[in-house]
Amino acid sequence: MAKRWILFLGTVLMLLSGCCKGRTRGKKFLTAFLLNLRESQPNAKFELLITAHRPATTVTVTINEPNFQKIISLSEGHTVSVQLPTSTEMQGTGIYDSTVLIQANKEISVLCHSHKDYSTGATVLYPDHQLGQLYYVVTPVDDLPHSFKEFAIIADQDPTQVNIHLKGPVTFKRKVYPAGSKLVIDLKAFQVIQLQSTEDLSGTRIESTKPVAVLSGHSCAKKFTSCDHVVEQLLPVPNWGTTFIVPSLSYQNNFDVAYVVASQNTLITYQSGVKEKSHNLVAGEVFQIALTSSEPLYISADAKIQVLSFFTGATTGNRSYTQLLPLVSEAPEGSSIYDPFLINIPSLASYCRQYHVYEMKQKDNYIVIIANTSESSQIILGKRAIENVHWRPVPGTDYSWAELLLGSEAKALSVEHPTSPFGLLIAGGSYRDGYGSVALCSCRLSSSSSEKPQELPLTTPVKKTKESLLYPYGTDQGDAKNPKADDGSSPKISTDVSFPFYGKDYHYLYVDNNGVISFGMTLPEFAFTPDPLPLKDGPPLIAPFWGDVYTPIKGEVFWRQTWDFNLLKRCTEDINQFFPEISFTAAWAFIATWDNVAYYGSKTKKVNTFQVVLTTDGELSFVMFNYADIQWTTGTASGGNAKTGLGGIPAQAGFDNGDKVNYYIMPGSRTSDIINIAETSNVNSPGFWIFQVDQIVSGVSTDCYF
Repeated sequence: MAKRWILFLGTVLMLLSGCCKGRTRGKKFLTAFLLNLRESQPNAKFELLITAHRPATTVTVTINEPNFQKIISLSEGHTVSVQLPTSTEMQGTGIYDSTVLIQANKEISVLCHSHKDYSTGATVLYPDHQLGQLYYVVTPVDDLPHSFKEFAIIADQDPTQVNIHLKGPVTFKRKVYPAGSKLVIDLKAFQVIQLQSTEDLSGTRIESTKPVAVLSGHSCAKKFTSCDHVVEQLLPVPNWGTTFIVPSLSYQNNFDVAYVVASQNTLITYQSGVKEKSHNLVAGEVFQIALTSSEPLYISADAKIQVLSFFTGATTGNRSYTQLLPLVSEAPEGSSIYDPFLINIPSLASYCRQYHVYEMKQKDNYIVIIANTSESSQIILGKRAIENVHWRPVPGTDYSWAELLLGSEAKALSVEHPTSPFGLLIAGGSYRDGYGSVALCSCRLSSSSSEKPQELPLTTPVKKTKESLLYPYGTDQGDAKNPKADDGSSPKISTDVSFPFYGKDYHYLYVDNNGVISFGMTLPEFAFTPDPLPLKDGPPLIAPFWGDVYTPIKGEVFWRQTWDFNLLKRCTEDINQFFPEISFTAAWAFIATWDNVAYYGSKTKKVNTFQVVLTTDGELSFVMFNYADIQWTTGTASGGNAKTGLGGIPAQAGFDNGDKVNYYIMPGSRTSDIINIAETSNVNSPGFWIFQVDQIVSGVSTDCYF
């Protein structure tokens, strides 16, 4: 718990310092303030911490009731605190007009902070383009009297009807709605409903006719220490992930709890220590896994899941919490108390390469790093290599984790890796206070070829649907199909126009089941494990996802060449959008699609869907990679795990001229980070990559994705 809110300010500046793959960066945000502790608790303080990411940023904060508006101006990288009326807090179950609307003319990040004496809660906010229509609630369980499990649903500018399928009882407008019942609510624009219960509400399903924001938590959650307000803005189901690592904290002397939520029948495989376990979740189930200080948790699922970590409180020194009672205002010498917090754990696909940490004034501040083991030595803290850090393996994965105590005077630190995404969590606190959050990535452009590529204007990235990302494909489009065979290939495909690639013109190609298009000849037989580029002996190739595909289990490989007017028009528009200095009109295109393909040795439902589009006007040529869904990286013949499709020698993406000199390797290739490729982009559009390939392979690489 926190009595001195000013100590919290320095910490949250760190949380607002960037954007996690663009997920927390936007121009419009909605939030509300759940009940913190008790209504009568003194010294209430509710605030927003807003960080600008562009010069000359103007932000307007508006609340309908109480009537409040504030306009502020920020310079790039500047963070400002906006204090809100204390009547903004919602007290009790009901519908309120107290939604906080934050709008800006340029991209910002926002953190929401609720403080009362001895209780602090905070959550990073997600912008409006991350909102959805299907959520599942998580409320940490305890038995503290006069406290509430609670959640809130916030309508955007459009009125919406919300169907709430309750897993615990609530009382609304003097009517009791028991567990298992459905509560239907109509919310007007920018209205918010808060629902509270003394019973667990975890697993409650929320469905709305329009996108909404959802906050979930507890008025004051207690386990091993005093209680603390915990709150997190939840992600909608489409934005969940399939693979997670939950690191443990060294100062936890009991155990923490990981909450795993499924939206459909899902098989999860998890490992904490040496033993691997599995569990079949039904739709709406919330599964709890205990987490000790010495054993991080690895979770993999065959469908998207949500994972939250509940820090249950801990004491430092040699005394237990009961030995420190009665509590005093200052920490006893040699001991401290960290109270509970809740973290929405990021999936591996949402890691990035660079983070910033700003002025932390708390007594104890920790960062927890999760990185690919082979890449961990290259992580830099404050422009220097990390020294005296103890990396510990995460069993069952290629990852390791490390915990660093930063102290109380760290300022403007960056944490980065030159090529490989990694995860970063922030945790710690002062006496009778606890905080934790996923860190927020910063965005940085970097060249991806030997020549400086065109720099594109950054916009708010929005994940396309599968239908809008992929070019039309399938037998109804006139596609041919590869045979369902292990390591199979198409027959020789003669193209009606020449395709320029690395300065040469090619007139025929092959589509390999294992995610490769080759020119002149097929891949070497049994090329199921991707050899590093450039190949010592192989054909010129384009590899959207070279891995051990096995269509006899599931999936199809489609391909066709086309002169369809509407499709060529789309190619032309895509190229001209991202290469505006080039005059290009597509005259021909070739589309190959790997649709819901399984991996060799699969014992799960995981499949990948990706596509490559080749297009040319006869002189200039371009390649587009479209990644709709990537759930596995490795077949068992390449050393992968049959249940997860991970590990071993993962897939590779890139280009090879075949001359052993000219080639291009996509970020994450042949590492576990290739699982992220559907959430990344070189043109700020997650899952979409585009390259000019007629002479050299050129493009733009960015951390500002998803």
